[in-house]
Amino acid sequence: MAGFFGLFDFTKEGKGVSKNERKKYRFFTFFEVYFRKFWKLMQLNFLFSTSFLIPLSVIYVVNLVMTNKQTPVYFFIILGIVIVSIIPIGSALTGLFYVSRNLAREEHSFIWTDFIKAVKGNWKTGSLILFLDVIFAGAIYVGFTTYSAMEGILGTLGVAVITFVAVTITFMNYYMFTMQVTFKLTFKQLCKNGFLFAYLGMFKNILITILLAAIIFAVYILRPFSTIFVLSVVISLCAFIISFITYPTIKKFMIDPLYNKEEETQDTPQIEEEKEIKPAFSDERKIK
Repeated sequence: MAGFFGLFDFTKEGKGVSKNERKKYRFFTFFEVYFRKFWKLMQLNFLFSTSFLIPLSVIYVVNLVMTNKQTPVYFFIILGIVIVSIIPIGSALTGLFYVSRNLAREEHSFIWTDFIKAVKGNWKTGSLILFLDVIFAGAIYVGFTTYSAMEGILGTLGVAVITFVAVTITFMNYYMFTMQVTFKLTFKQLCKNGFLFAYLGMFKNILITILLAAIIFAVYILRPFSTIFVLSVVISLCAFIISFITYPTIKKFMIDPLYNKEEETQDTPQIEEEKEIKPAFSDERKIK
């Protein structure tokens, strides 16, 4: 008799999944997947943390060594460190979103090898995205400070435009890194699709923003004790939230049309890695 009196018999077929079984709400699926992948996400968090811990350590040493922090030399040293650190952090972001996307899709992922693979294949684009984000963030800060100090219609209009730009760029970023590690797109196509998704997924983007704002607020309130959570949990949690919520939208508009098109030409369509396909939004793309 298999098992113990018929129990614990793993060779016996299970009851399977009923065709009429109700599909789980994604709200519950999120927590189910997150806690099942928790330790892998923690490893991912530690791995990504090294990308900004090294530049921060260098800045800390510079602060200790340089006694006069009001000199132009100090300013340019710190600025140089910040600019140079864009490359490792931007590269690490590609690895972060590649692995978090795989985990959000409930795919098996080797954290270290997948992270390094994504960094090697996408570091230039990831660094460019982060560099432009830093430039835009600085411009938005200066513009908002300038126009908010003005009185009258010009100041109000300026603040409205700056706010619109800030929200659009923020929403675009929710999609750009995931698209970058999913498709072979030019930077122009990446920006174009990111802009479209910023408004096609408006309600989801607002939800992501609320969730991320709540997490950031909790980290701020609980500082400095929250530092350990930032280094171990918070970053990967934020990436997982973004990947889990945005990927279905990307799939709907950029992947599903491919399946539908191939179903018209063959009975069992297959998508192979690195296969060139026609995109929903762009002139040309490849699925990774």
